Amino acid sequence: MTAGSSSGRSRALLAAFFLLVATQAQGTPESGDSLPWYQQELPDKLLGTRVEERQNAAHVFSIWFHHSRFYAIHDPSDATCLASARTDFPFSPSLPLIKLPVASVARAVGNLATAWLPGLTLVLDHPTPAAAEKLGTWVEALAAAWSHLSEGPAAAPATVLIPGLERGAAAHTPGVWALLSMVMGRDRAGPLPTLLFFDDLARLPPGLWLGLEHVVALRPPANASHQSLGAFTAPQHAASFRAALLSLPDVAIPTSAPNGTITLLMDADSPGVRWRHISEARGAVSIAGMASLLRALREAGAAHGVPARPYSPSQGTPLSAMVSALGGTRVLLGRAGPELAAAAALLPPGALVYELRAAVQGPPRGPGAAARGATRRLAASRGDLAWAARAAPGPGATLWADAADARYARWLPEECSSAPCLEANARAALVVDADAVRRDLAAALPILSVVGGDPADAVARLESVLPRPPDAPAPPPGTTGLWWDLD
Repeated sequence: MTAGSSSGRSRALLAAFFLLVATQAQGTPESGDSLPWYQQELPDKLLGTRVEERQNAAHVFSIWFHHSRFYAIHDPSDATCLASARTDFPFSPSLPLIKLPVASVARAVGNLATAWLPGLTLVLDHPTPAAAEKLGTWVEALAAAWSHLSEGPAAAPATVLIPGLERGAAAHTPGVWALLSMVMGRDRAGPLPTLLFFDDLARLPPGLWLGLEHVVALRPPANASHQSLGAFTAPQHAASFRAALLSLPDVAIPTSAPNGTITLLMDADSPGVRWRHISEARGAVSIAGMASLLRALREAGAAHGVPARPYSPSQGTPLSAMVSALGGTRVLLGRAGPELAAAAALLPPGALVYELRAAVQGPPRGPGAAARGATRRLAASRGDLAWAARAAPGPGATLWADAADARYARWLPEECSSAPCLEANARAALVVDADAVRRDLAAALPILSVVGGDPADAVARLESVLPRPPDAPAPPPGTTGLWWDLD
C-alpha cells in the first residue's frame, strides 16, 4: 500500500468515525420505540448467562442490562450456565454483574419488556472518568483493546461500549477521538463499530431489559497488583500500534536532529488535574527549578549532539502533531502520570523514558490507582523502550501550593492515603535534583548515540546503568494505609 492510499484510508476512517459519533449523538426517542442500535426480536433459544475467563479478558454470553446494572440470569437446570457460587462477578469496574437466579430463562424473560443487541460488544472501562479529556488516561485501555483486536476478525466488535463516560466527556479533545478511530478501525474493511456511552444506556425506555449476545471485558493480568489493564499484551502489538500512528494523516517526523532530541514533557492546560502551566506564580508549576533542569538537559545533550527542548501539548493538539513532535525523541522526561505514559507510546524503538517521581505516587486503590506505575507498565509491554526514574527523597522535596497543603510536609508516603493528602501532593510542584538527572543522562546518552543498533540491547544496557526505583507498595485490602494499620 502506498503512503498516499494509506493516508487516504486513514482520513476516510476518521471521517466515518466522526459521522458515526455525530449521528449517535443526535436526539433519540425516549419512548419504547426501537433505537437504531438494538433490535426488538429475541433469539429463538435463550440460554442462561455463561462466563468464560480467557487470557486478559472475560467473555460473557447472554448478559442482560437493566437500570444501570448488568445481570447474569442463572438457570440451575442449565449445565452451561454461570456456575459460580458468588452473588456477583467482577465484570466491569463501572457496572457490576449481578447474578439473578431463575427457575427458567424462557419463562422469566417472557414476562419482561425486552430487546436484543446481537454480535460482539467490547466494553472499555475508562480508569479515571474525571479526567476523560486527557489523552493519557485512554492509552492503557486502548492499548489493551489494540492487543485484543490483533487476535483477528473474530475479535472485531460490532459494538463498543464505554459505560463509565458520557458522550461529551472528551468532546473537545480531538486526539482522543482520533485514537479511538484508529484503534476501532484496525483491519476493518467495513464500517466502524457502533460506539455507545452511558448516555445511550440511560436513554433506554423505562422497564426495558436489554440482552447482549456476547460481551468482552478486558481485564488486568492475573498476576497484577493493580487494577490497570497493563497496556499491550505482546511487543508485536506495540510495534503495529506505532506503525498505525505513523500512518496517520499529516504525520511528519522532523529530520533536523539526526541524533534525536531530549524532550521535557509539560502539560499546558489542565488546571486542577495533575500538572499546571509553567509560570512564576507560587504553586502553579509542576516541576520547581525548571530553568535549572532545562540547563542540565542541554548541557548533557550538547556533548553528544542531542538538543534538549520543552514540549507542552495542549488539550486541542491533534494526535498527528503529537506523533510528529515525539517521533524523533531519544530521551523523554516528565513528571510521573498518565500523560507521560501516553507520550511514551509514541517514542521510537530504543528510546528512553525518564520518570520524575514525587515521594507520594498517587492513590493505592480507587479511580486514580491506574496511574501508579503506568509508564513502567507501558515501557515493559513495548519491549523496545527503556524506563528509568528519579524519585524524590521524601515529602520535603516538594513546593506546596499553599500553607494549607503544607501541613502534609511531614507525612510519610505510606501515611498519605486520604483524598486531601493525595490532592495536596498532586497540586504541589516537584523539586528535582538537576545534577543527578545530568549524571544519569551522561551515562545514558553514549548508549543512545548508537543509532540503528538493536533496541533490545540498548534497553538492557540503559536499564543496567540507570535508577529504577520500585513502585510504592499498595496497602493490604481493608486497611487505611496508615502506619498503625499495617503489620
